[in-house]
Amino acid sequence: MNASHRRRRRGFTLMEVLLVMAILVILGSFATLAFQNVLGDSELKQAENQAKAFSTPVSTYWLHVRQYPTTLQALLEAPADIDATKWKGPYLDKAIPKDPWGNDYKIKAPGTHNPSSFDVWSAGPDRVDGTEDDVGNWEKGT
Repeated sequence: MNASHRRRRRGFTLMEVLLVMAILVILGSFATLAFQNVLGDSELKQAENQAKAFSTPVSTYWLHVRQYPTTLQALLEAPADIDATKWKGPYLDKAIPKDPWGNDYKIKAPGTHNPSSFDVWSAGPDRVDGTEDDVGNWEKGT
């Protein structure tokens, strides 16, 4: 009888299996939430860095043309409304990147945040301009 009792006891009960699965699901949920926060922070940092990377090309454009571009596309192709002899571009080596959420960066001169120069920004994760999550060249290392 002792041997048959041991033979029956070798496996796990349904309750033990369910308890272990519940613990694994809870731990997986915590790991997923932590990873999403890290991913969200990295997207914001990427957008901030990309917006700041436009500073040199836009400033060089201004030195040549003596006005800021009205669109970032002017860094690649001479706009029709300027003196073409002043435009010495293209001012970017590559195509204009999209922000981490797949949208275009925008430029405004004079800027709202940089009134003596220009703002370059992404509308952020909510994709709506003028909201708290906008990310631009005015960010201070956040």
